Amino acid sequence: MASGTPPDDLPLEARPGPRPRRRSRRRPNPWVDRLLWAGGALCALLFALGLYGQQRVVARMADEVAQLRQQQAVPAAAALASASAAQPARPGQASSTAPVSMAPRPTATLAPSALKALQTPCQDVVPALAQYQRQFLAPMHYWGVHALRDLPAQRVTYLFAGPDAATAVSVFPRAQHLVLVANQTLEPAGAPSPAASVLASECQIWRFFARMGYFRTHDLDGRGGQRPRVAALLMQGLELADLRVSAAEYLSLDAQGDISPALLPEGQRPFGIRFHASRPDGSRVAVDYVTIDLSDAALRRNEAQAAALKQLLTSTVLMKAASHLPQEPSFSLVAGWTAQRAPAVVQDETGLSVQDLRAHFNLRYYGQFTQAHTLWQGKASAQALKTDVAASEVEPLLFTFGYEKPAGSLVVVGRRLGGGAGPATPSLAVHQR
Repeated sequence: MASGTPPDDLPLEARPGPRPRRRSRRRPNPWVDRLLWAGGALCALLFALGLYGQQRVVARMADEVAQLRQQQAVPAAAALASASAAQPARPGQASSTAPVSMAPRPTATLAPSALKALQTPCQDVVPALAQYQRQFLAPMHYWGVHALRDLPAQRVTYLFAGPDAATAVSVFPRAQHLVLVANQTLEPAGAPSPAASVLASECQIWRFFARMGYFRTHDLDGRGGQRPRVAALLMQGLELADLRVSAAEYLSLDAQGDISPALLPEGQRPFGIRFHASRPDGSRVAVDYVTIDLSDAALRRNEAQAAALKQLLTSTVLMKAASHLPQEPSFSLVAGWTAQRAPAVVQDETGLSVQDLRAHFNLRYYGQFTQAHTLWQGKASAQALKTDVAASEVEPLLFTFGYEKPAGSLVVVGRRLGGGAGPATPSLAVHQR
């Protein structure tokens, strides 16, 4: 047995235990501790200052927006009409001026009780919508006043819009007439009060919109739940954009493609609806929603809707979250008419292809674009736009616009080459109060 080795036959309790480990002990250094505490406090201070600075920027933008609304308010409709009449139209210029008659037809106006019924009580969504106003709509309004001040904005046509009235009102704060075009149908005239499940569906849609800034088609179509009231979503969107609705009327479409107010019998589904509203500065705006399927197959089937759309496309055109449909062969008609007729286009990457835009418009980019949404990354049009943006000057954008993606938001502003407009067509009648 080796010396110092305990014998194997010793009782277990008599055997020596393991040697205690020596704990490593750091020598206290008060300077290192102080530096760590100071660094942590500095990071916390910088974080707090960053949050405070962001809130100050948003508050300042909101104040500037309020001042600009007062300073750059749209003149009264009658004054604009007389001014337009005094200036002869240039050859080849499309007419998008508001007509002389600005009052809704008494027989077509919805009753106050019908307007009041277009409300969705969603108290739990109010804080989220208020945050959306501060972080998105206020910067959108500020950008629209400055970046789009030279665009024709008496009438603006918003394609693939759904009931997204808030975006159109904020991006074009000087517009007299906004027309939202989508294929979701409105509720029949005199529809009964909505069920609790419908109201719950509308509140759920507003929760999504407050977070993402756009409507999902399957939600609007009622897939997976109750179908919401399109007119109610429109009404709430106008209120979200700080507009006060004073009247509304249903719209009809005749065989020639003319859109006008109409008195509908109970149970008949309207072609569209028009809201008469006023901004906080007192200027007035008419907001239309019309149901038009923008696919080639549908437009070829319905000549009246195609004629109406051609008239609408002589205005400045807005597109956002359009699912890249204008870049598809099955939507070539609306893409071609927009490129040929519109005096200006404001869109995200899902609107017209960059090839169509470059052929007809001078382009200006805002924001960033490194890749399309995952659903459209492989599209040739997305790759072409990525190449064009990389070779162009891109200006900053202070709000989210369109689909949320790691690449960020891109807004493309196209002004027609040569400063002219597309072929002149008869202006769409606007009966605004």
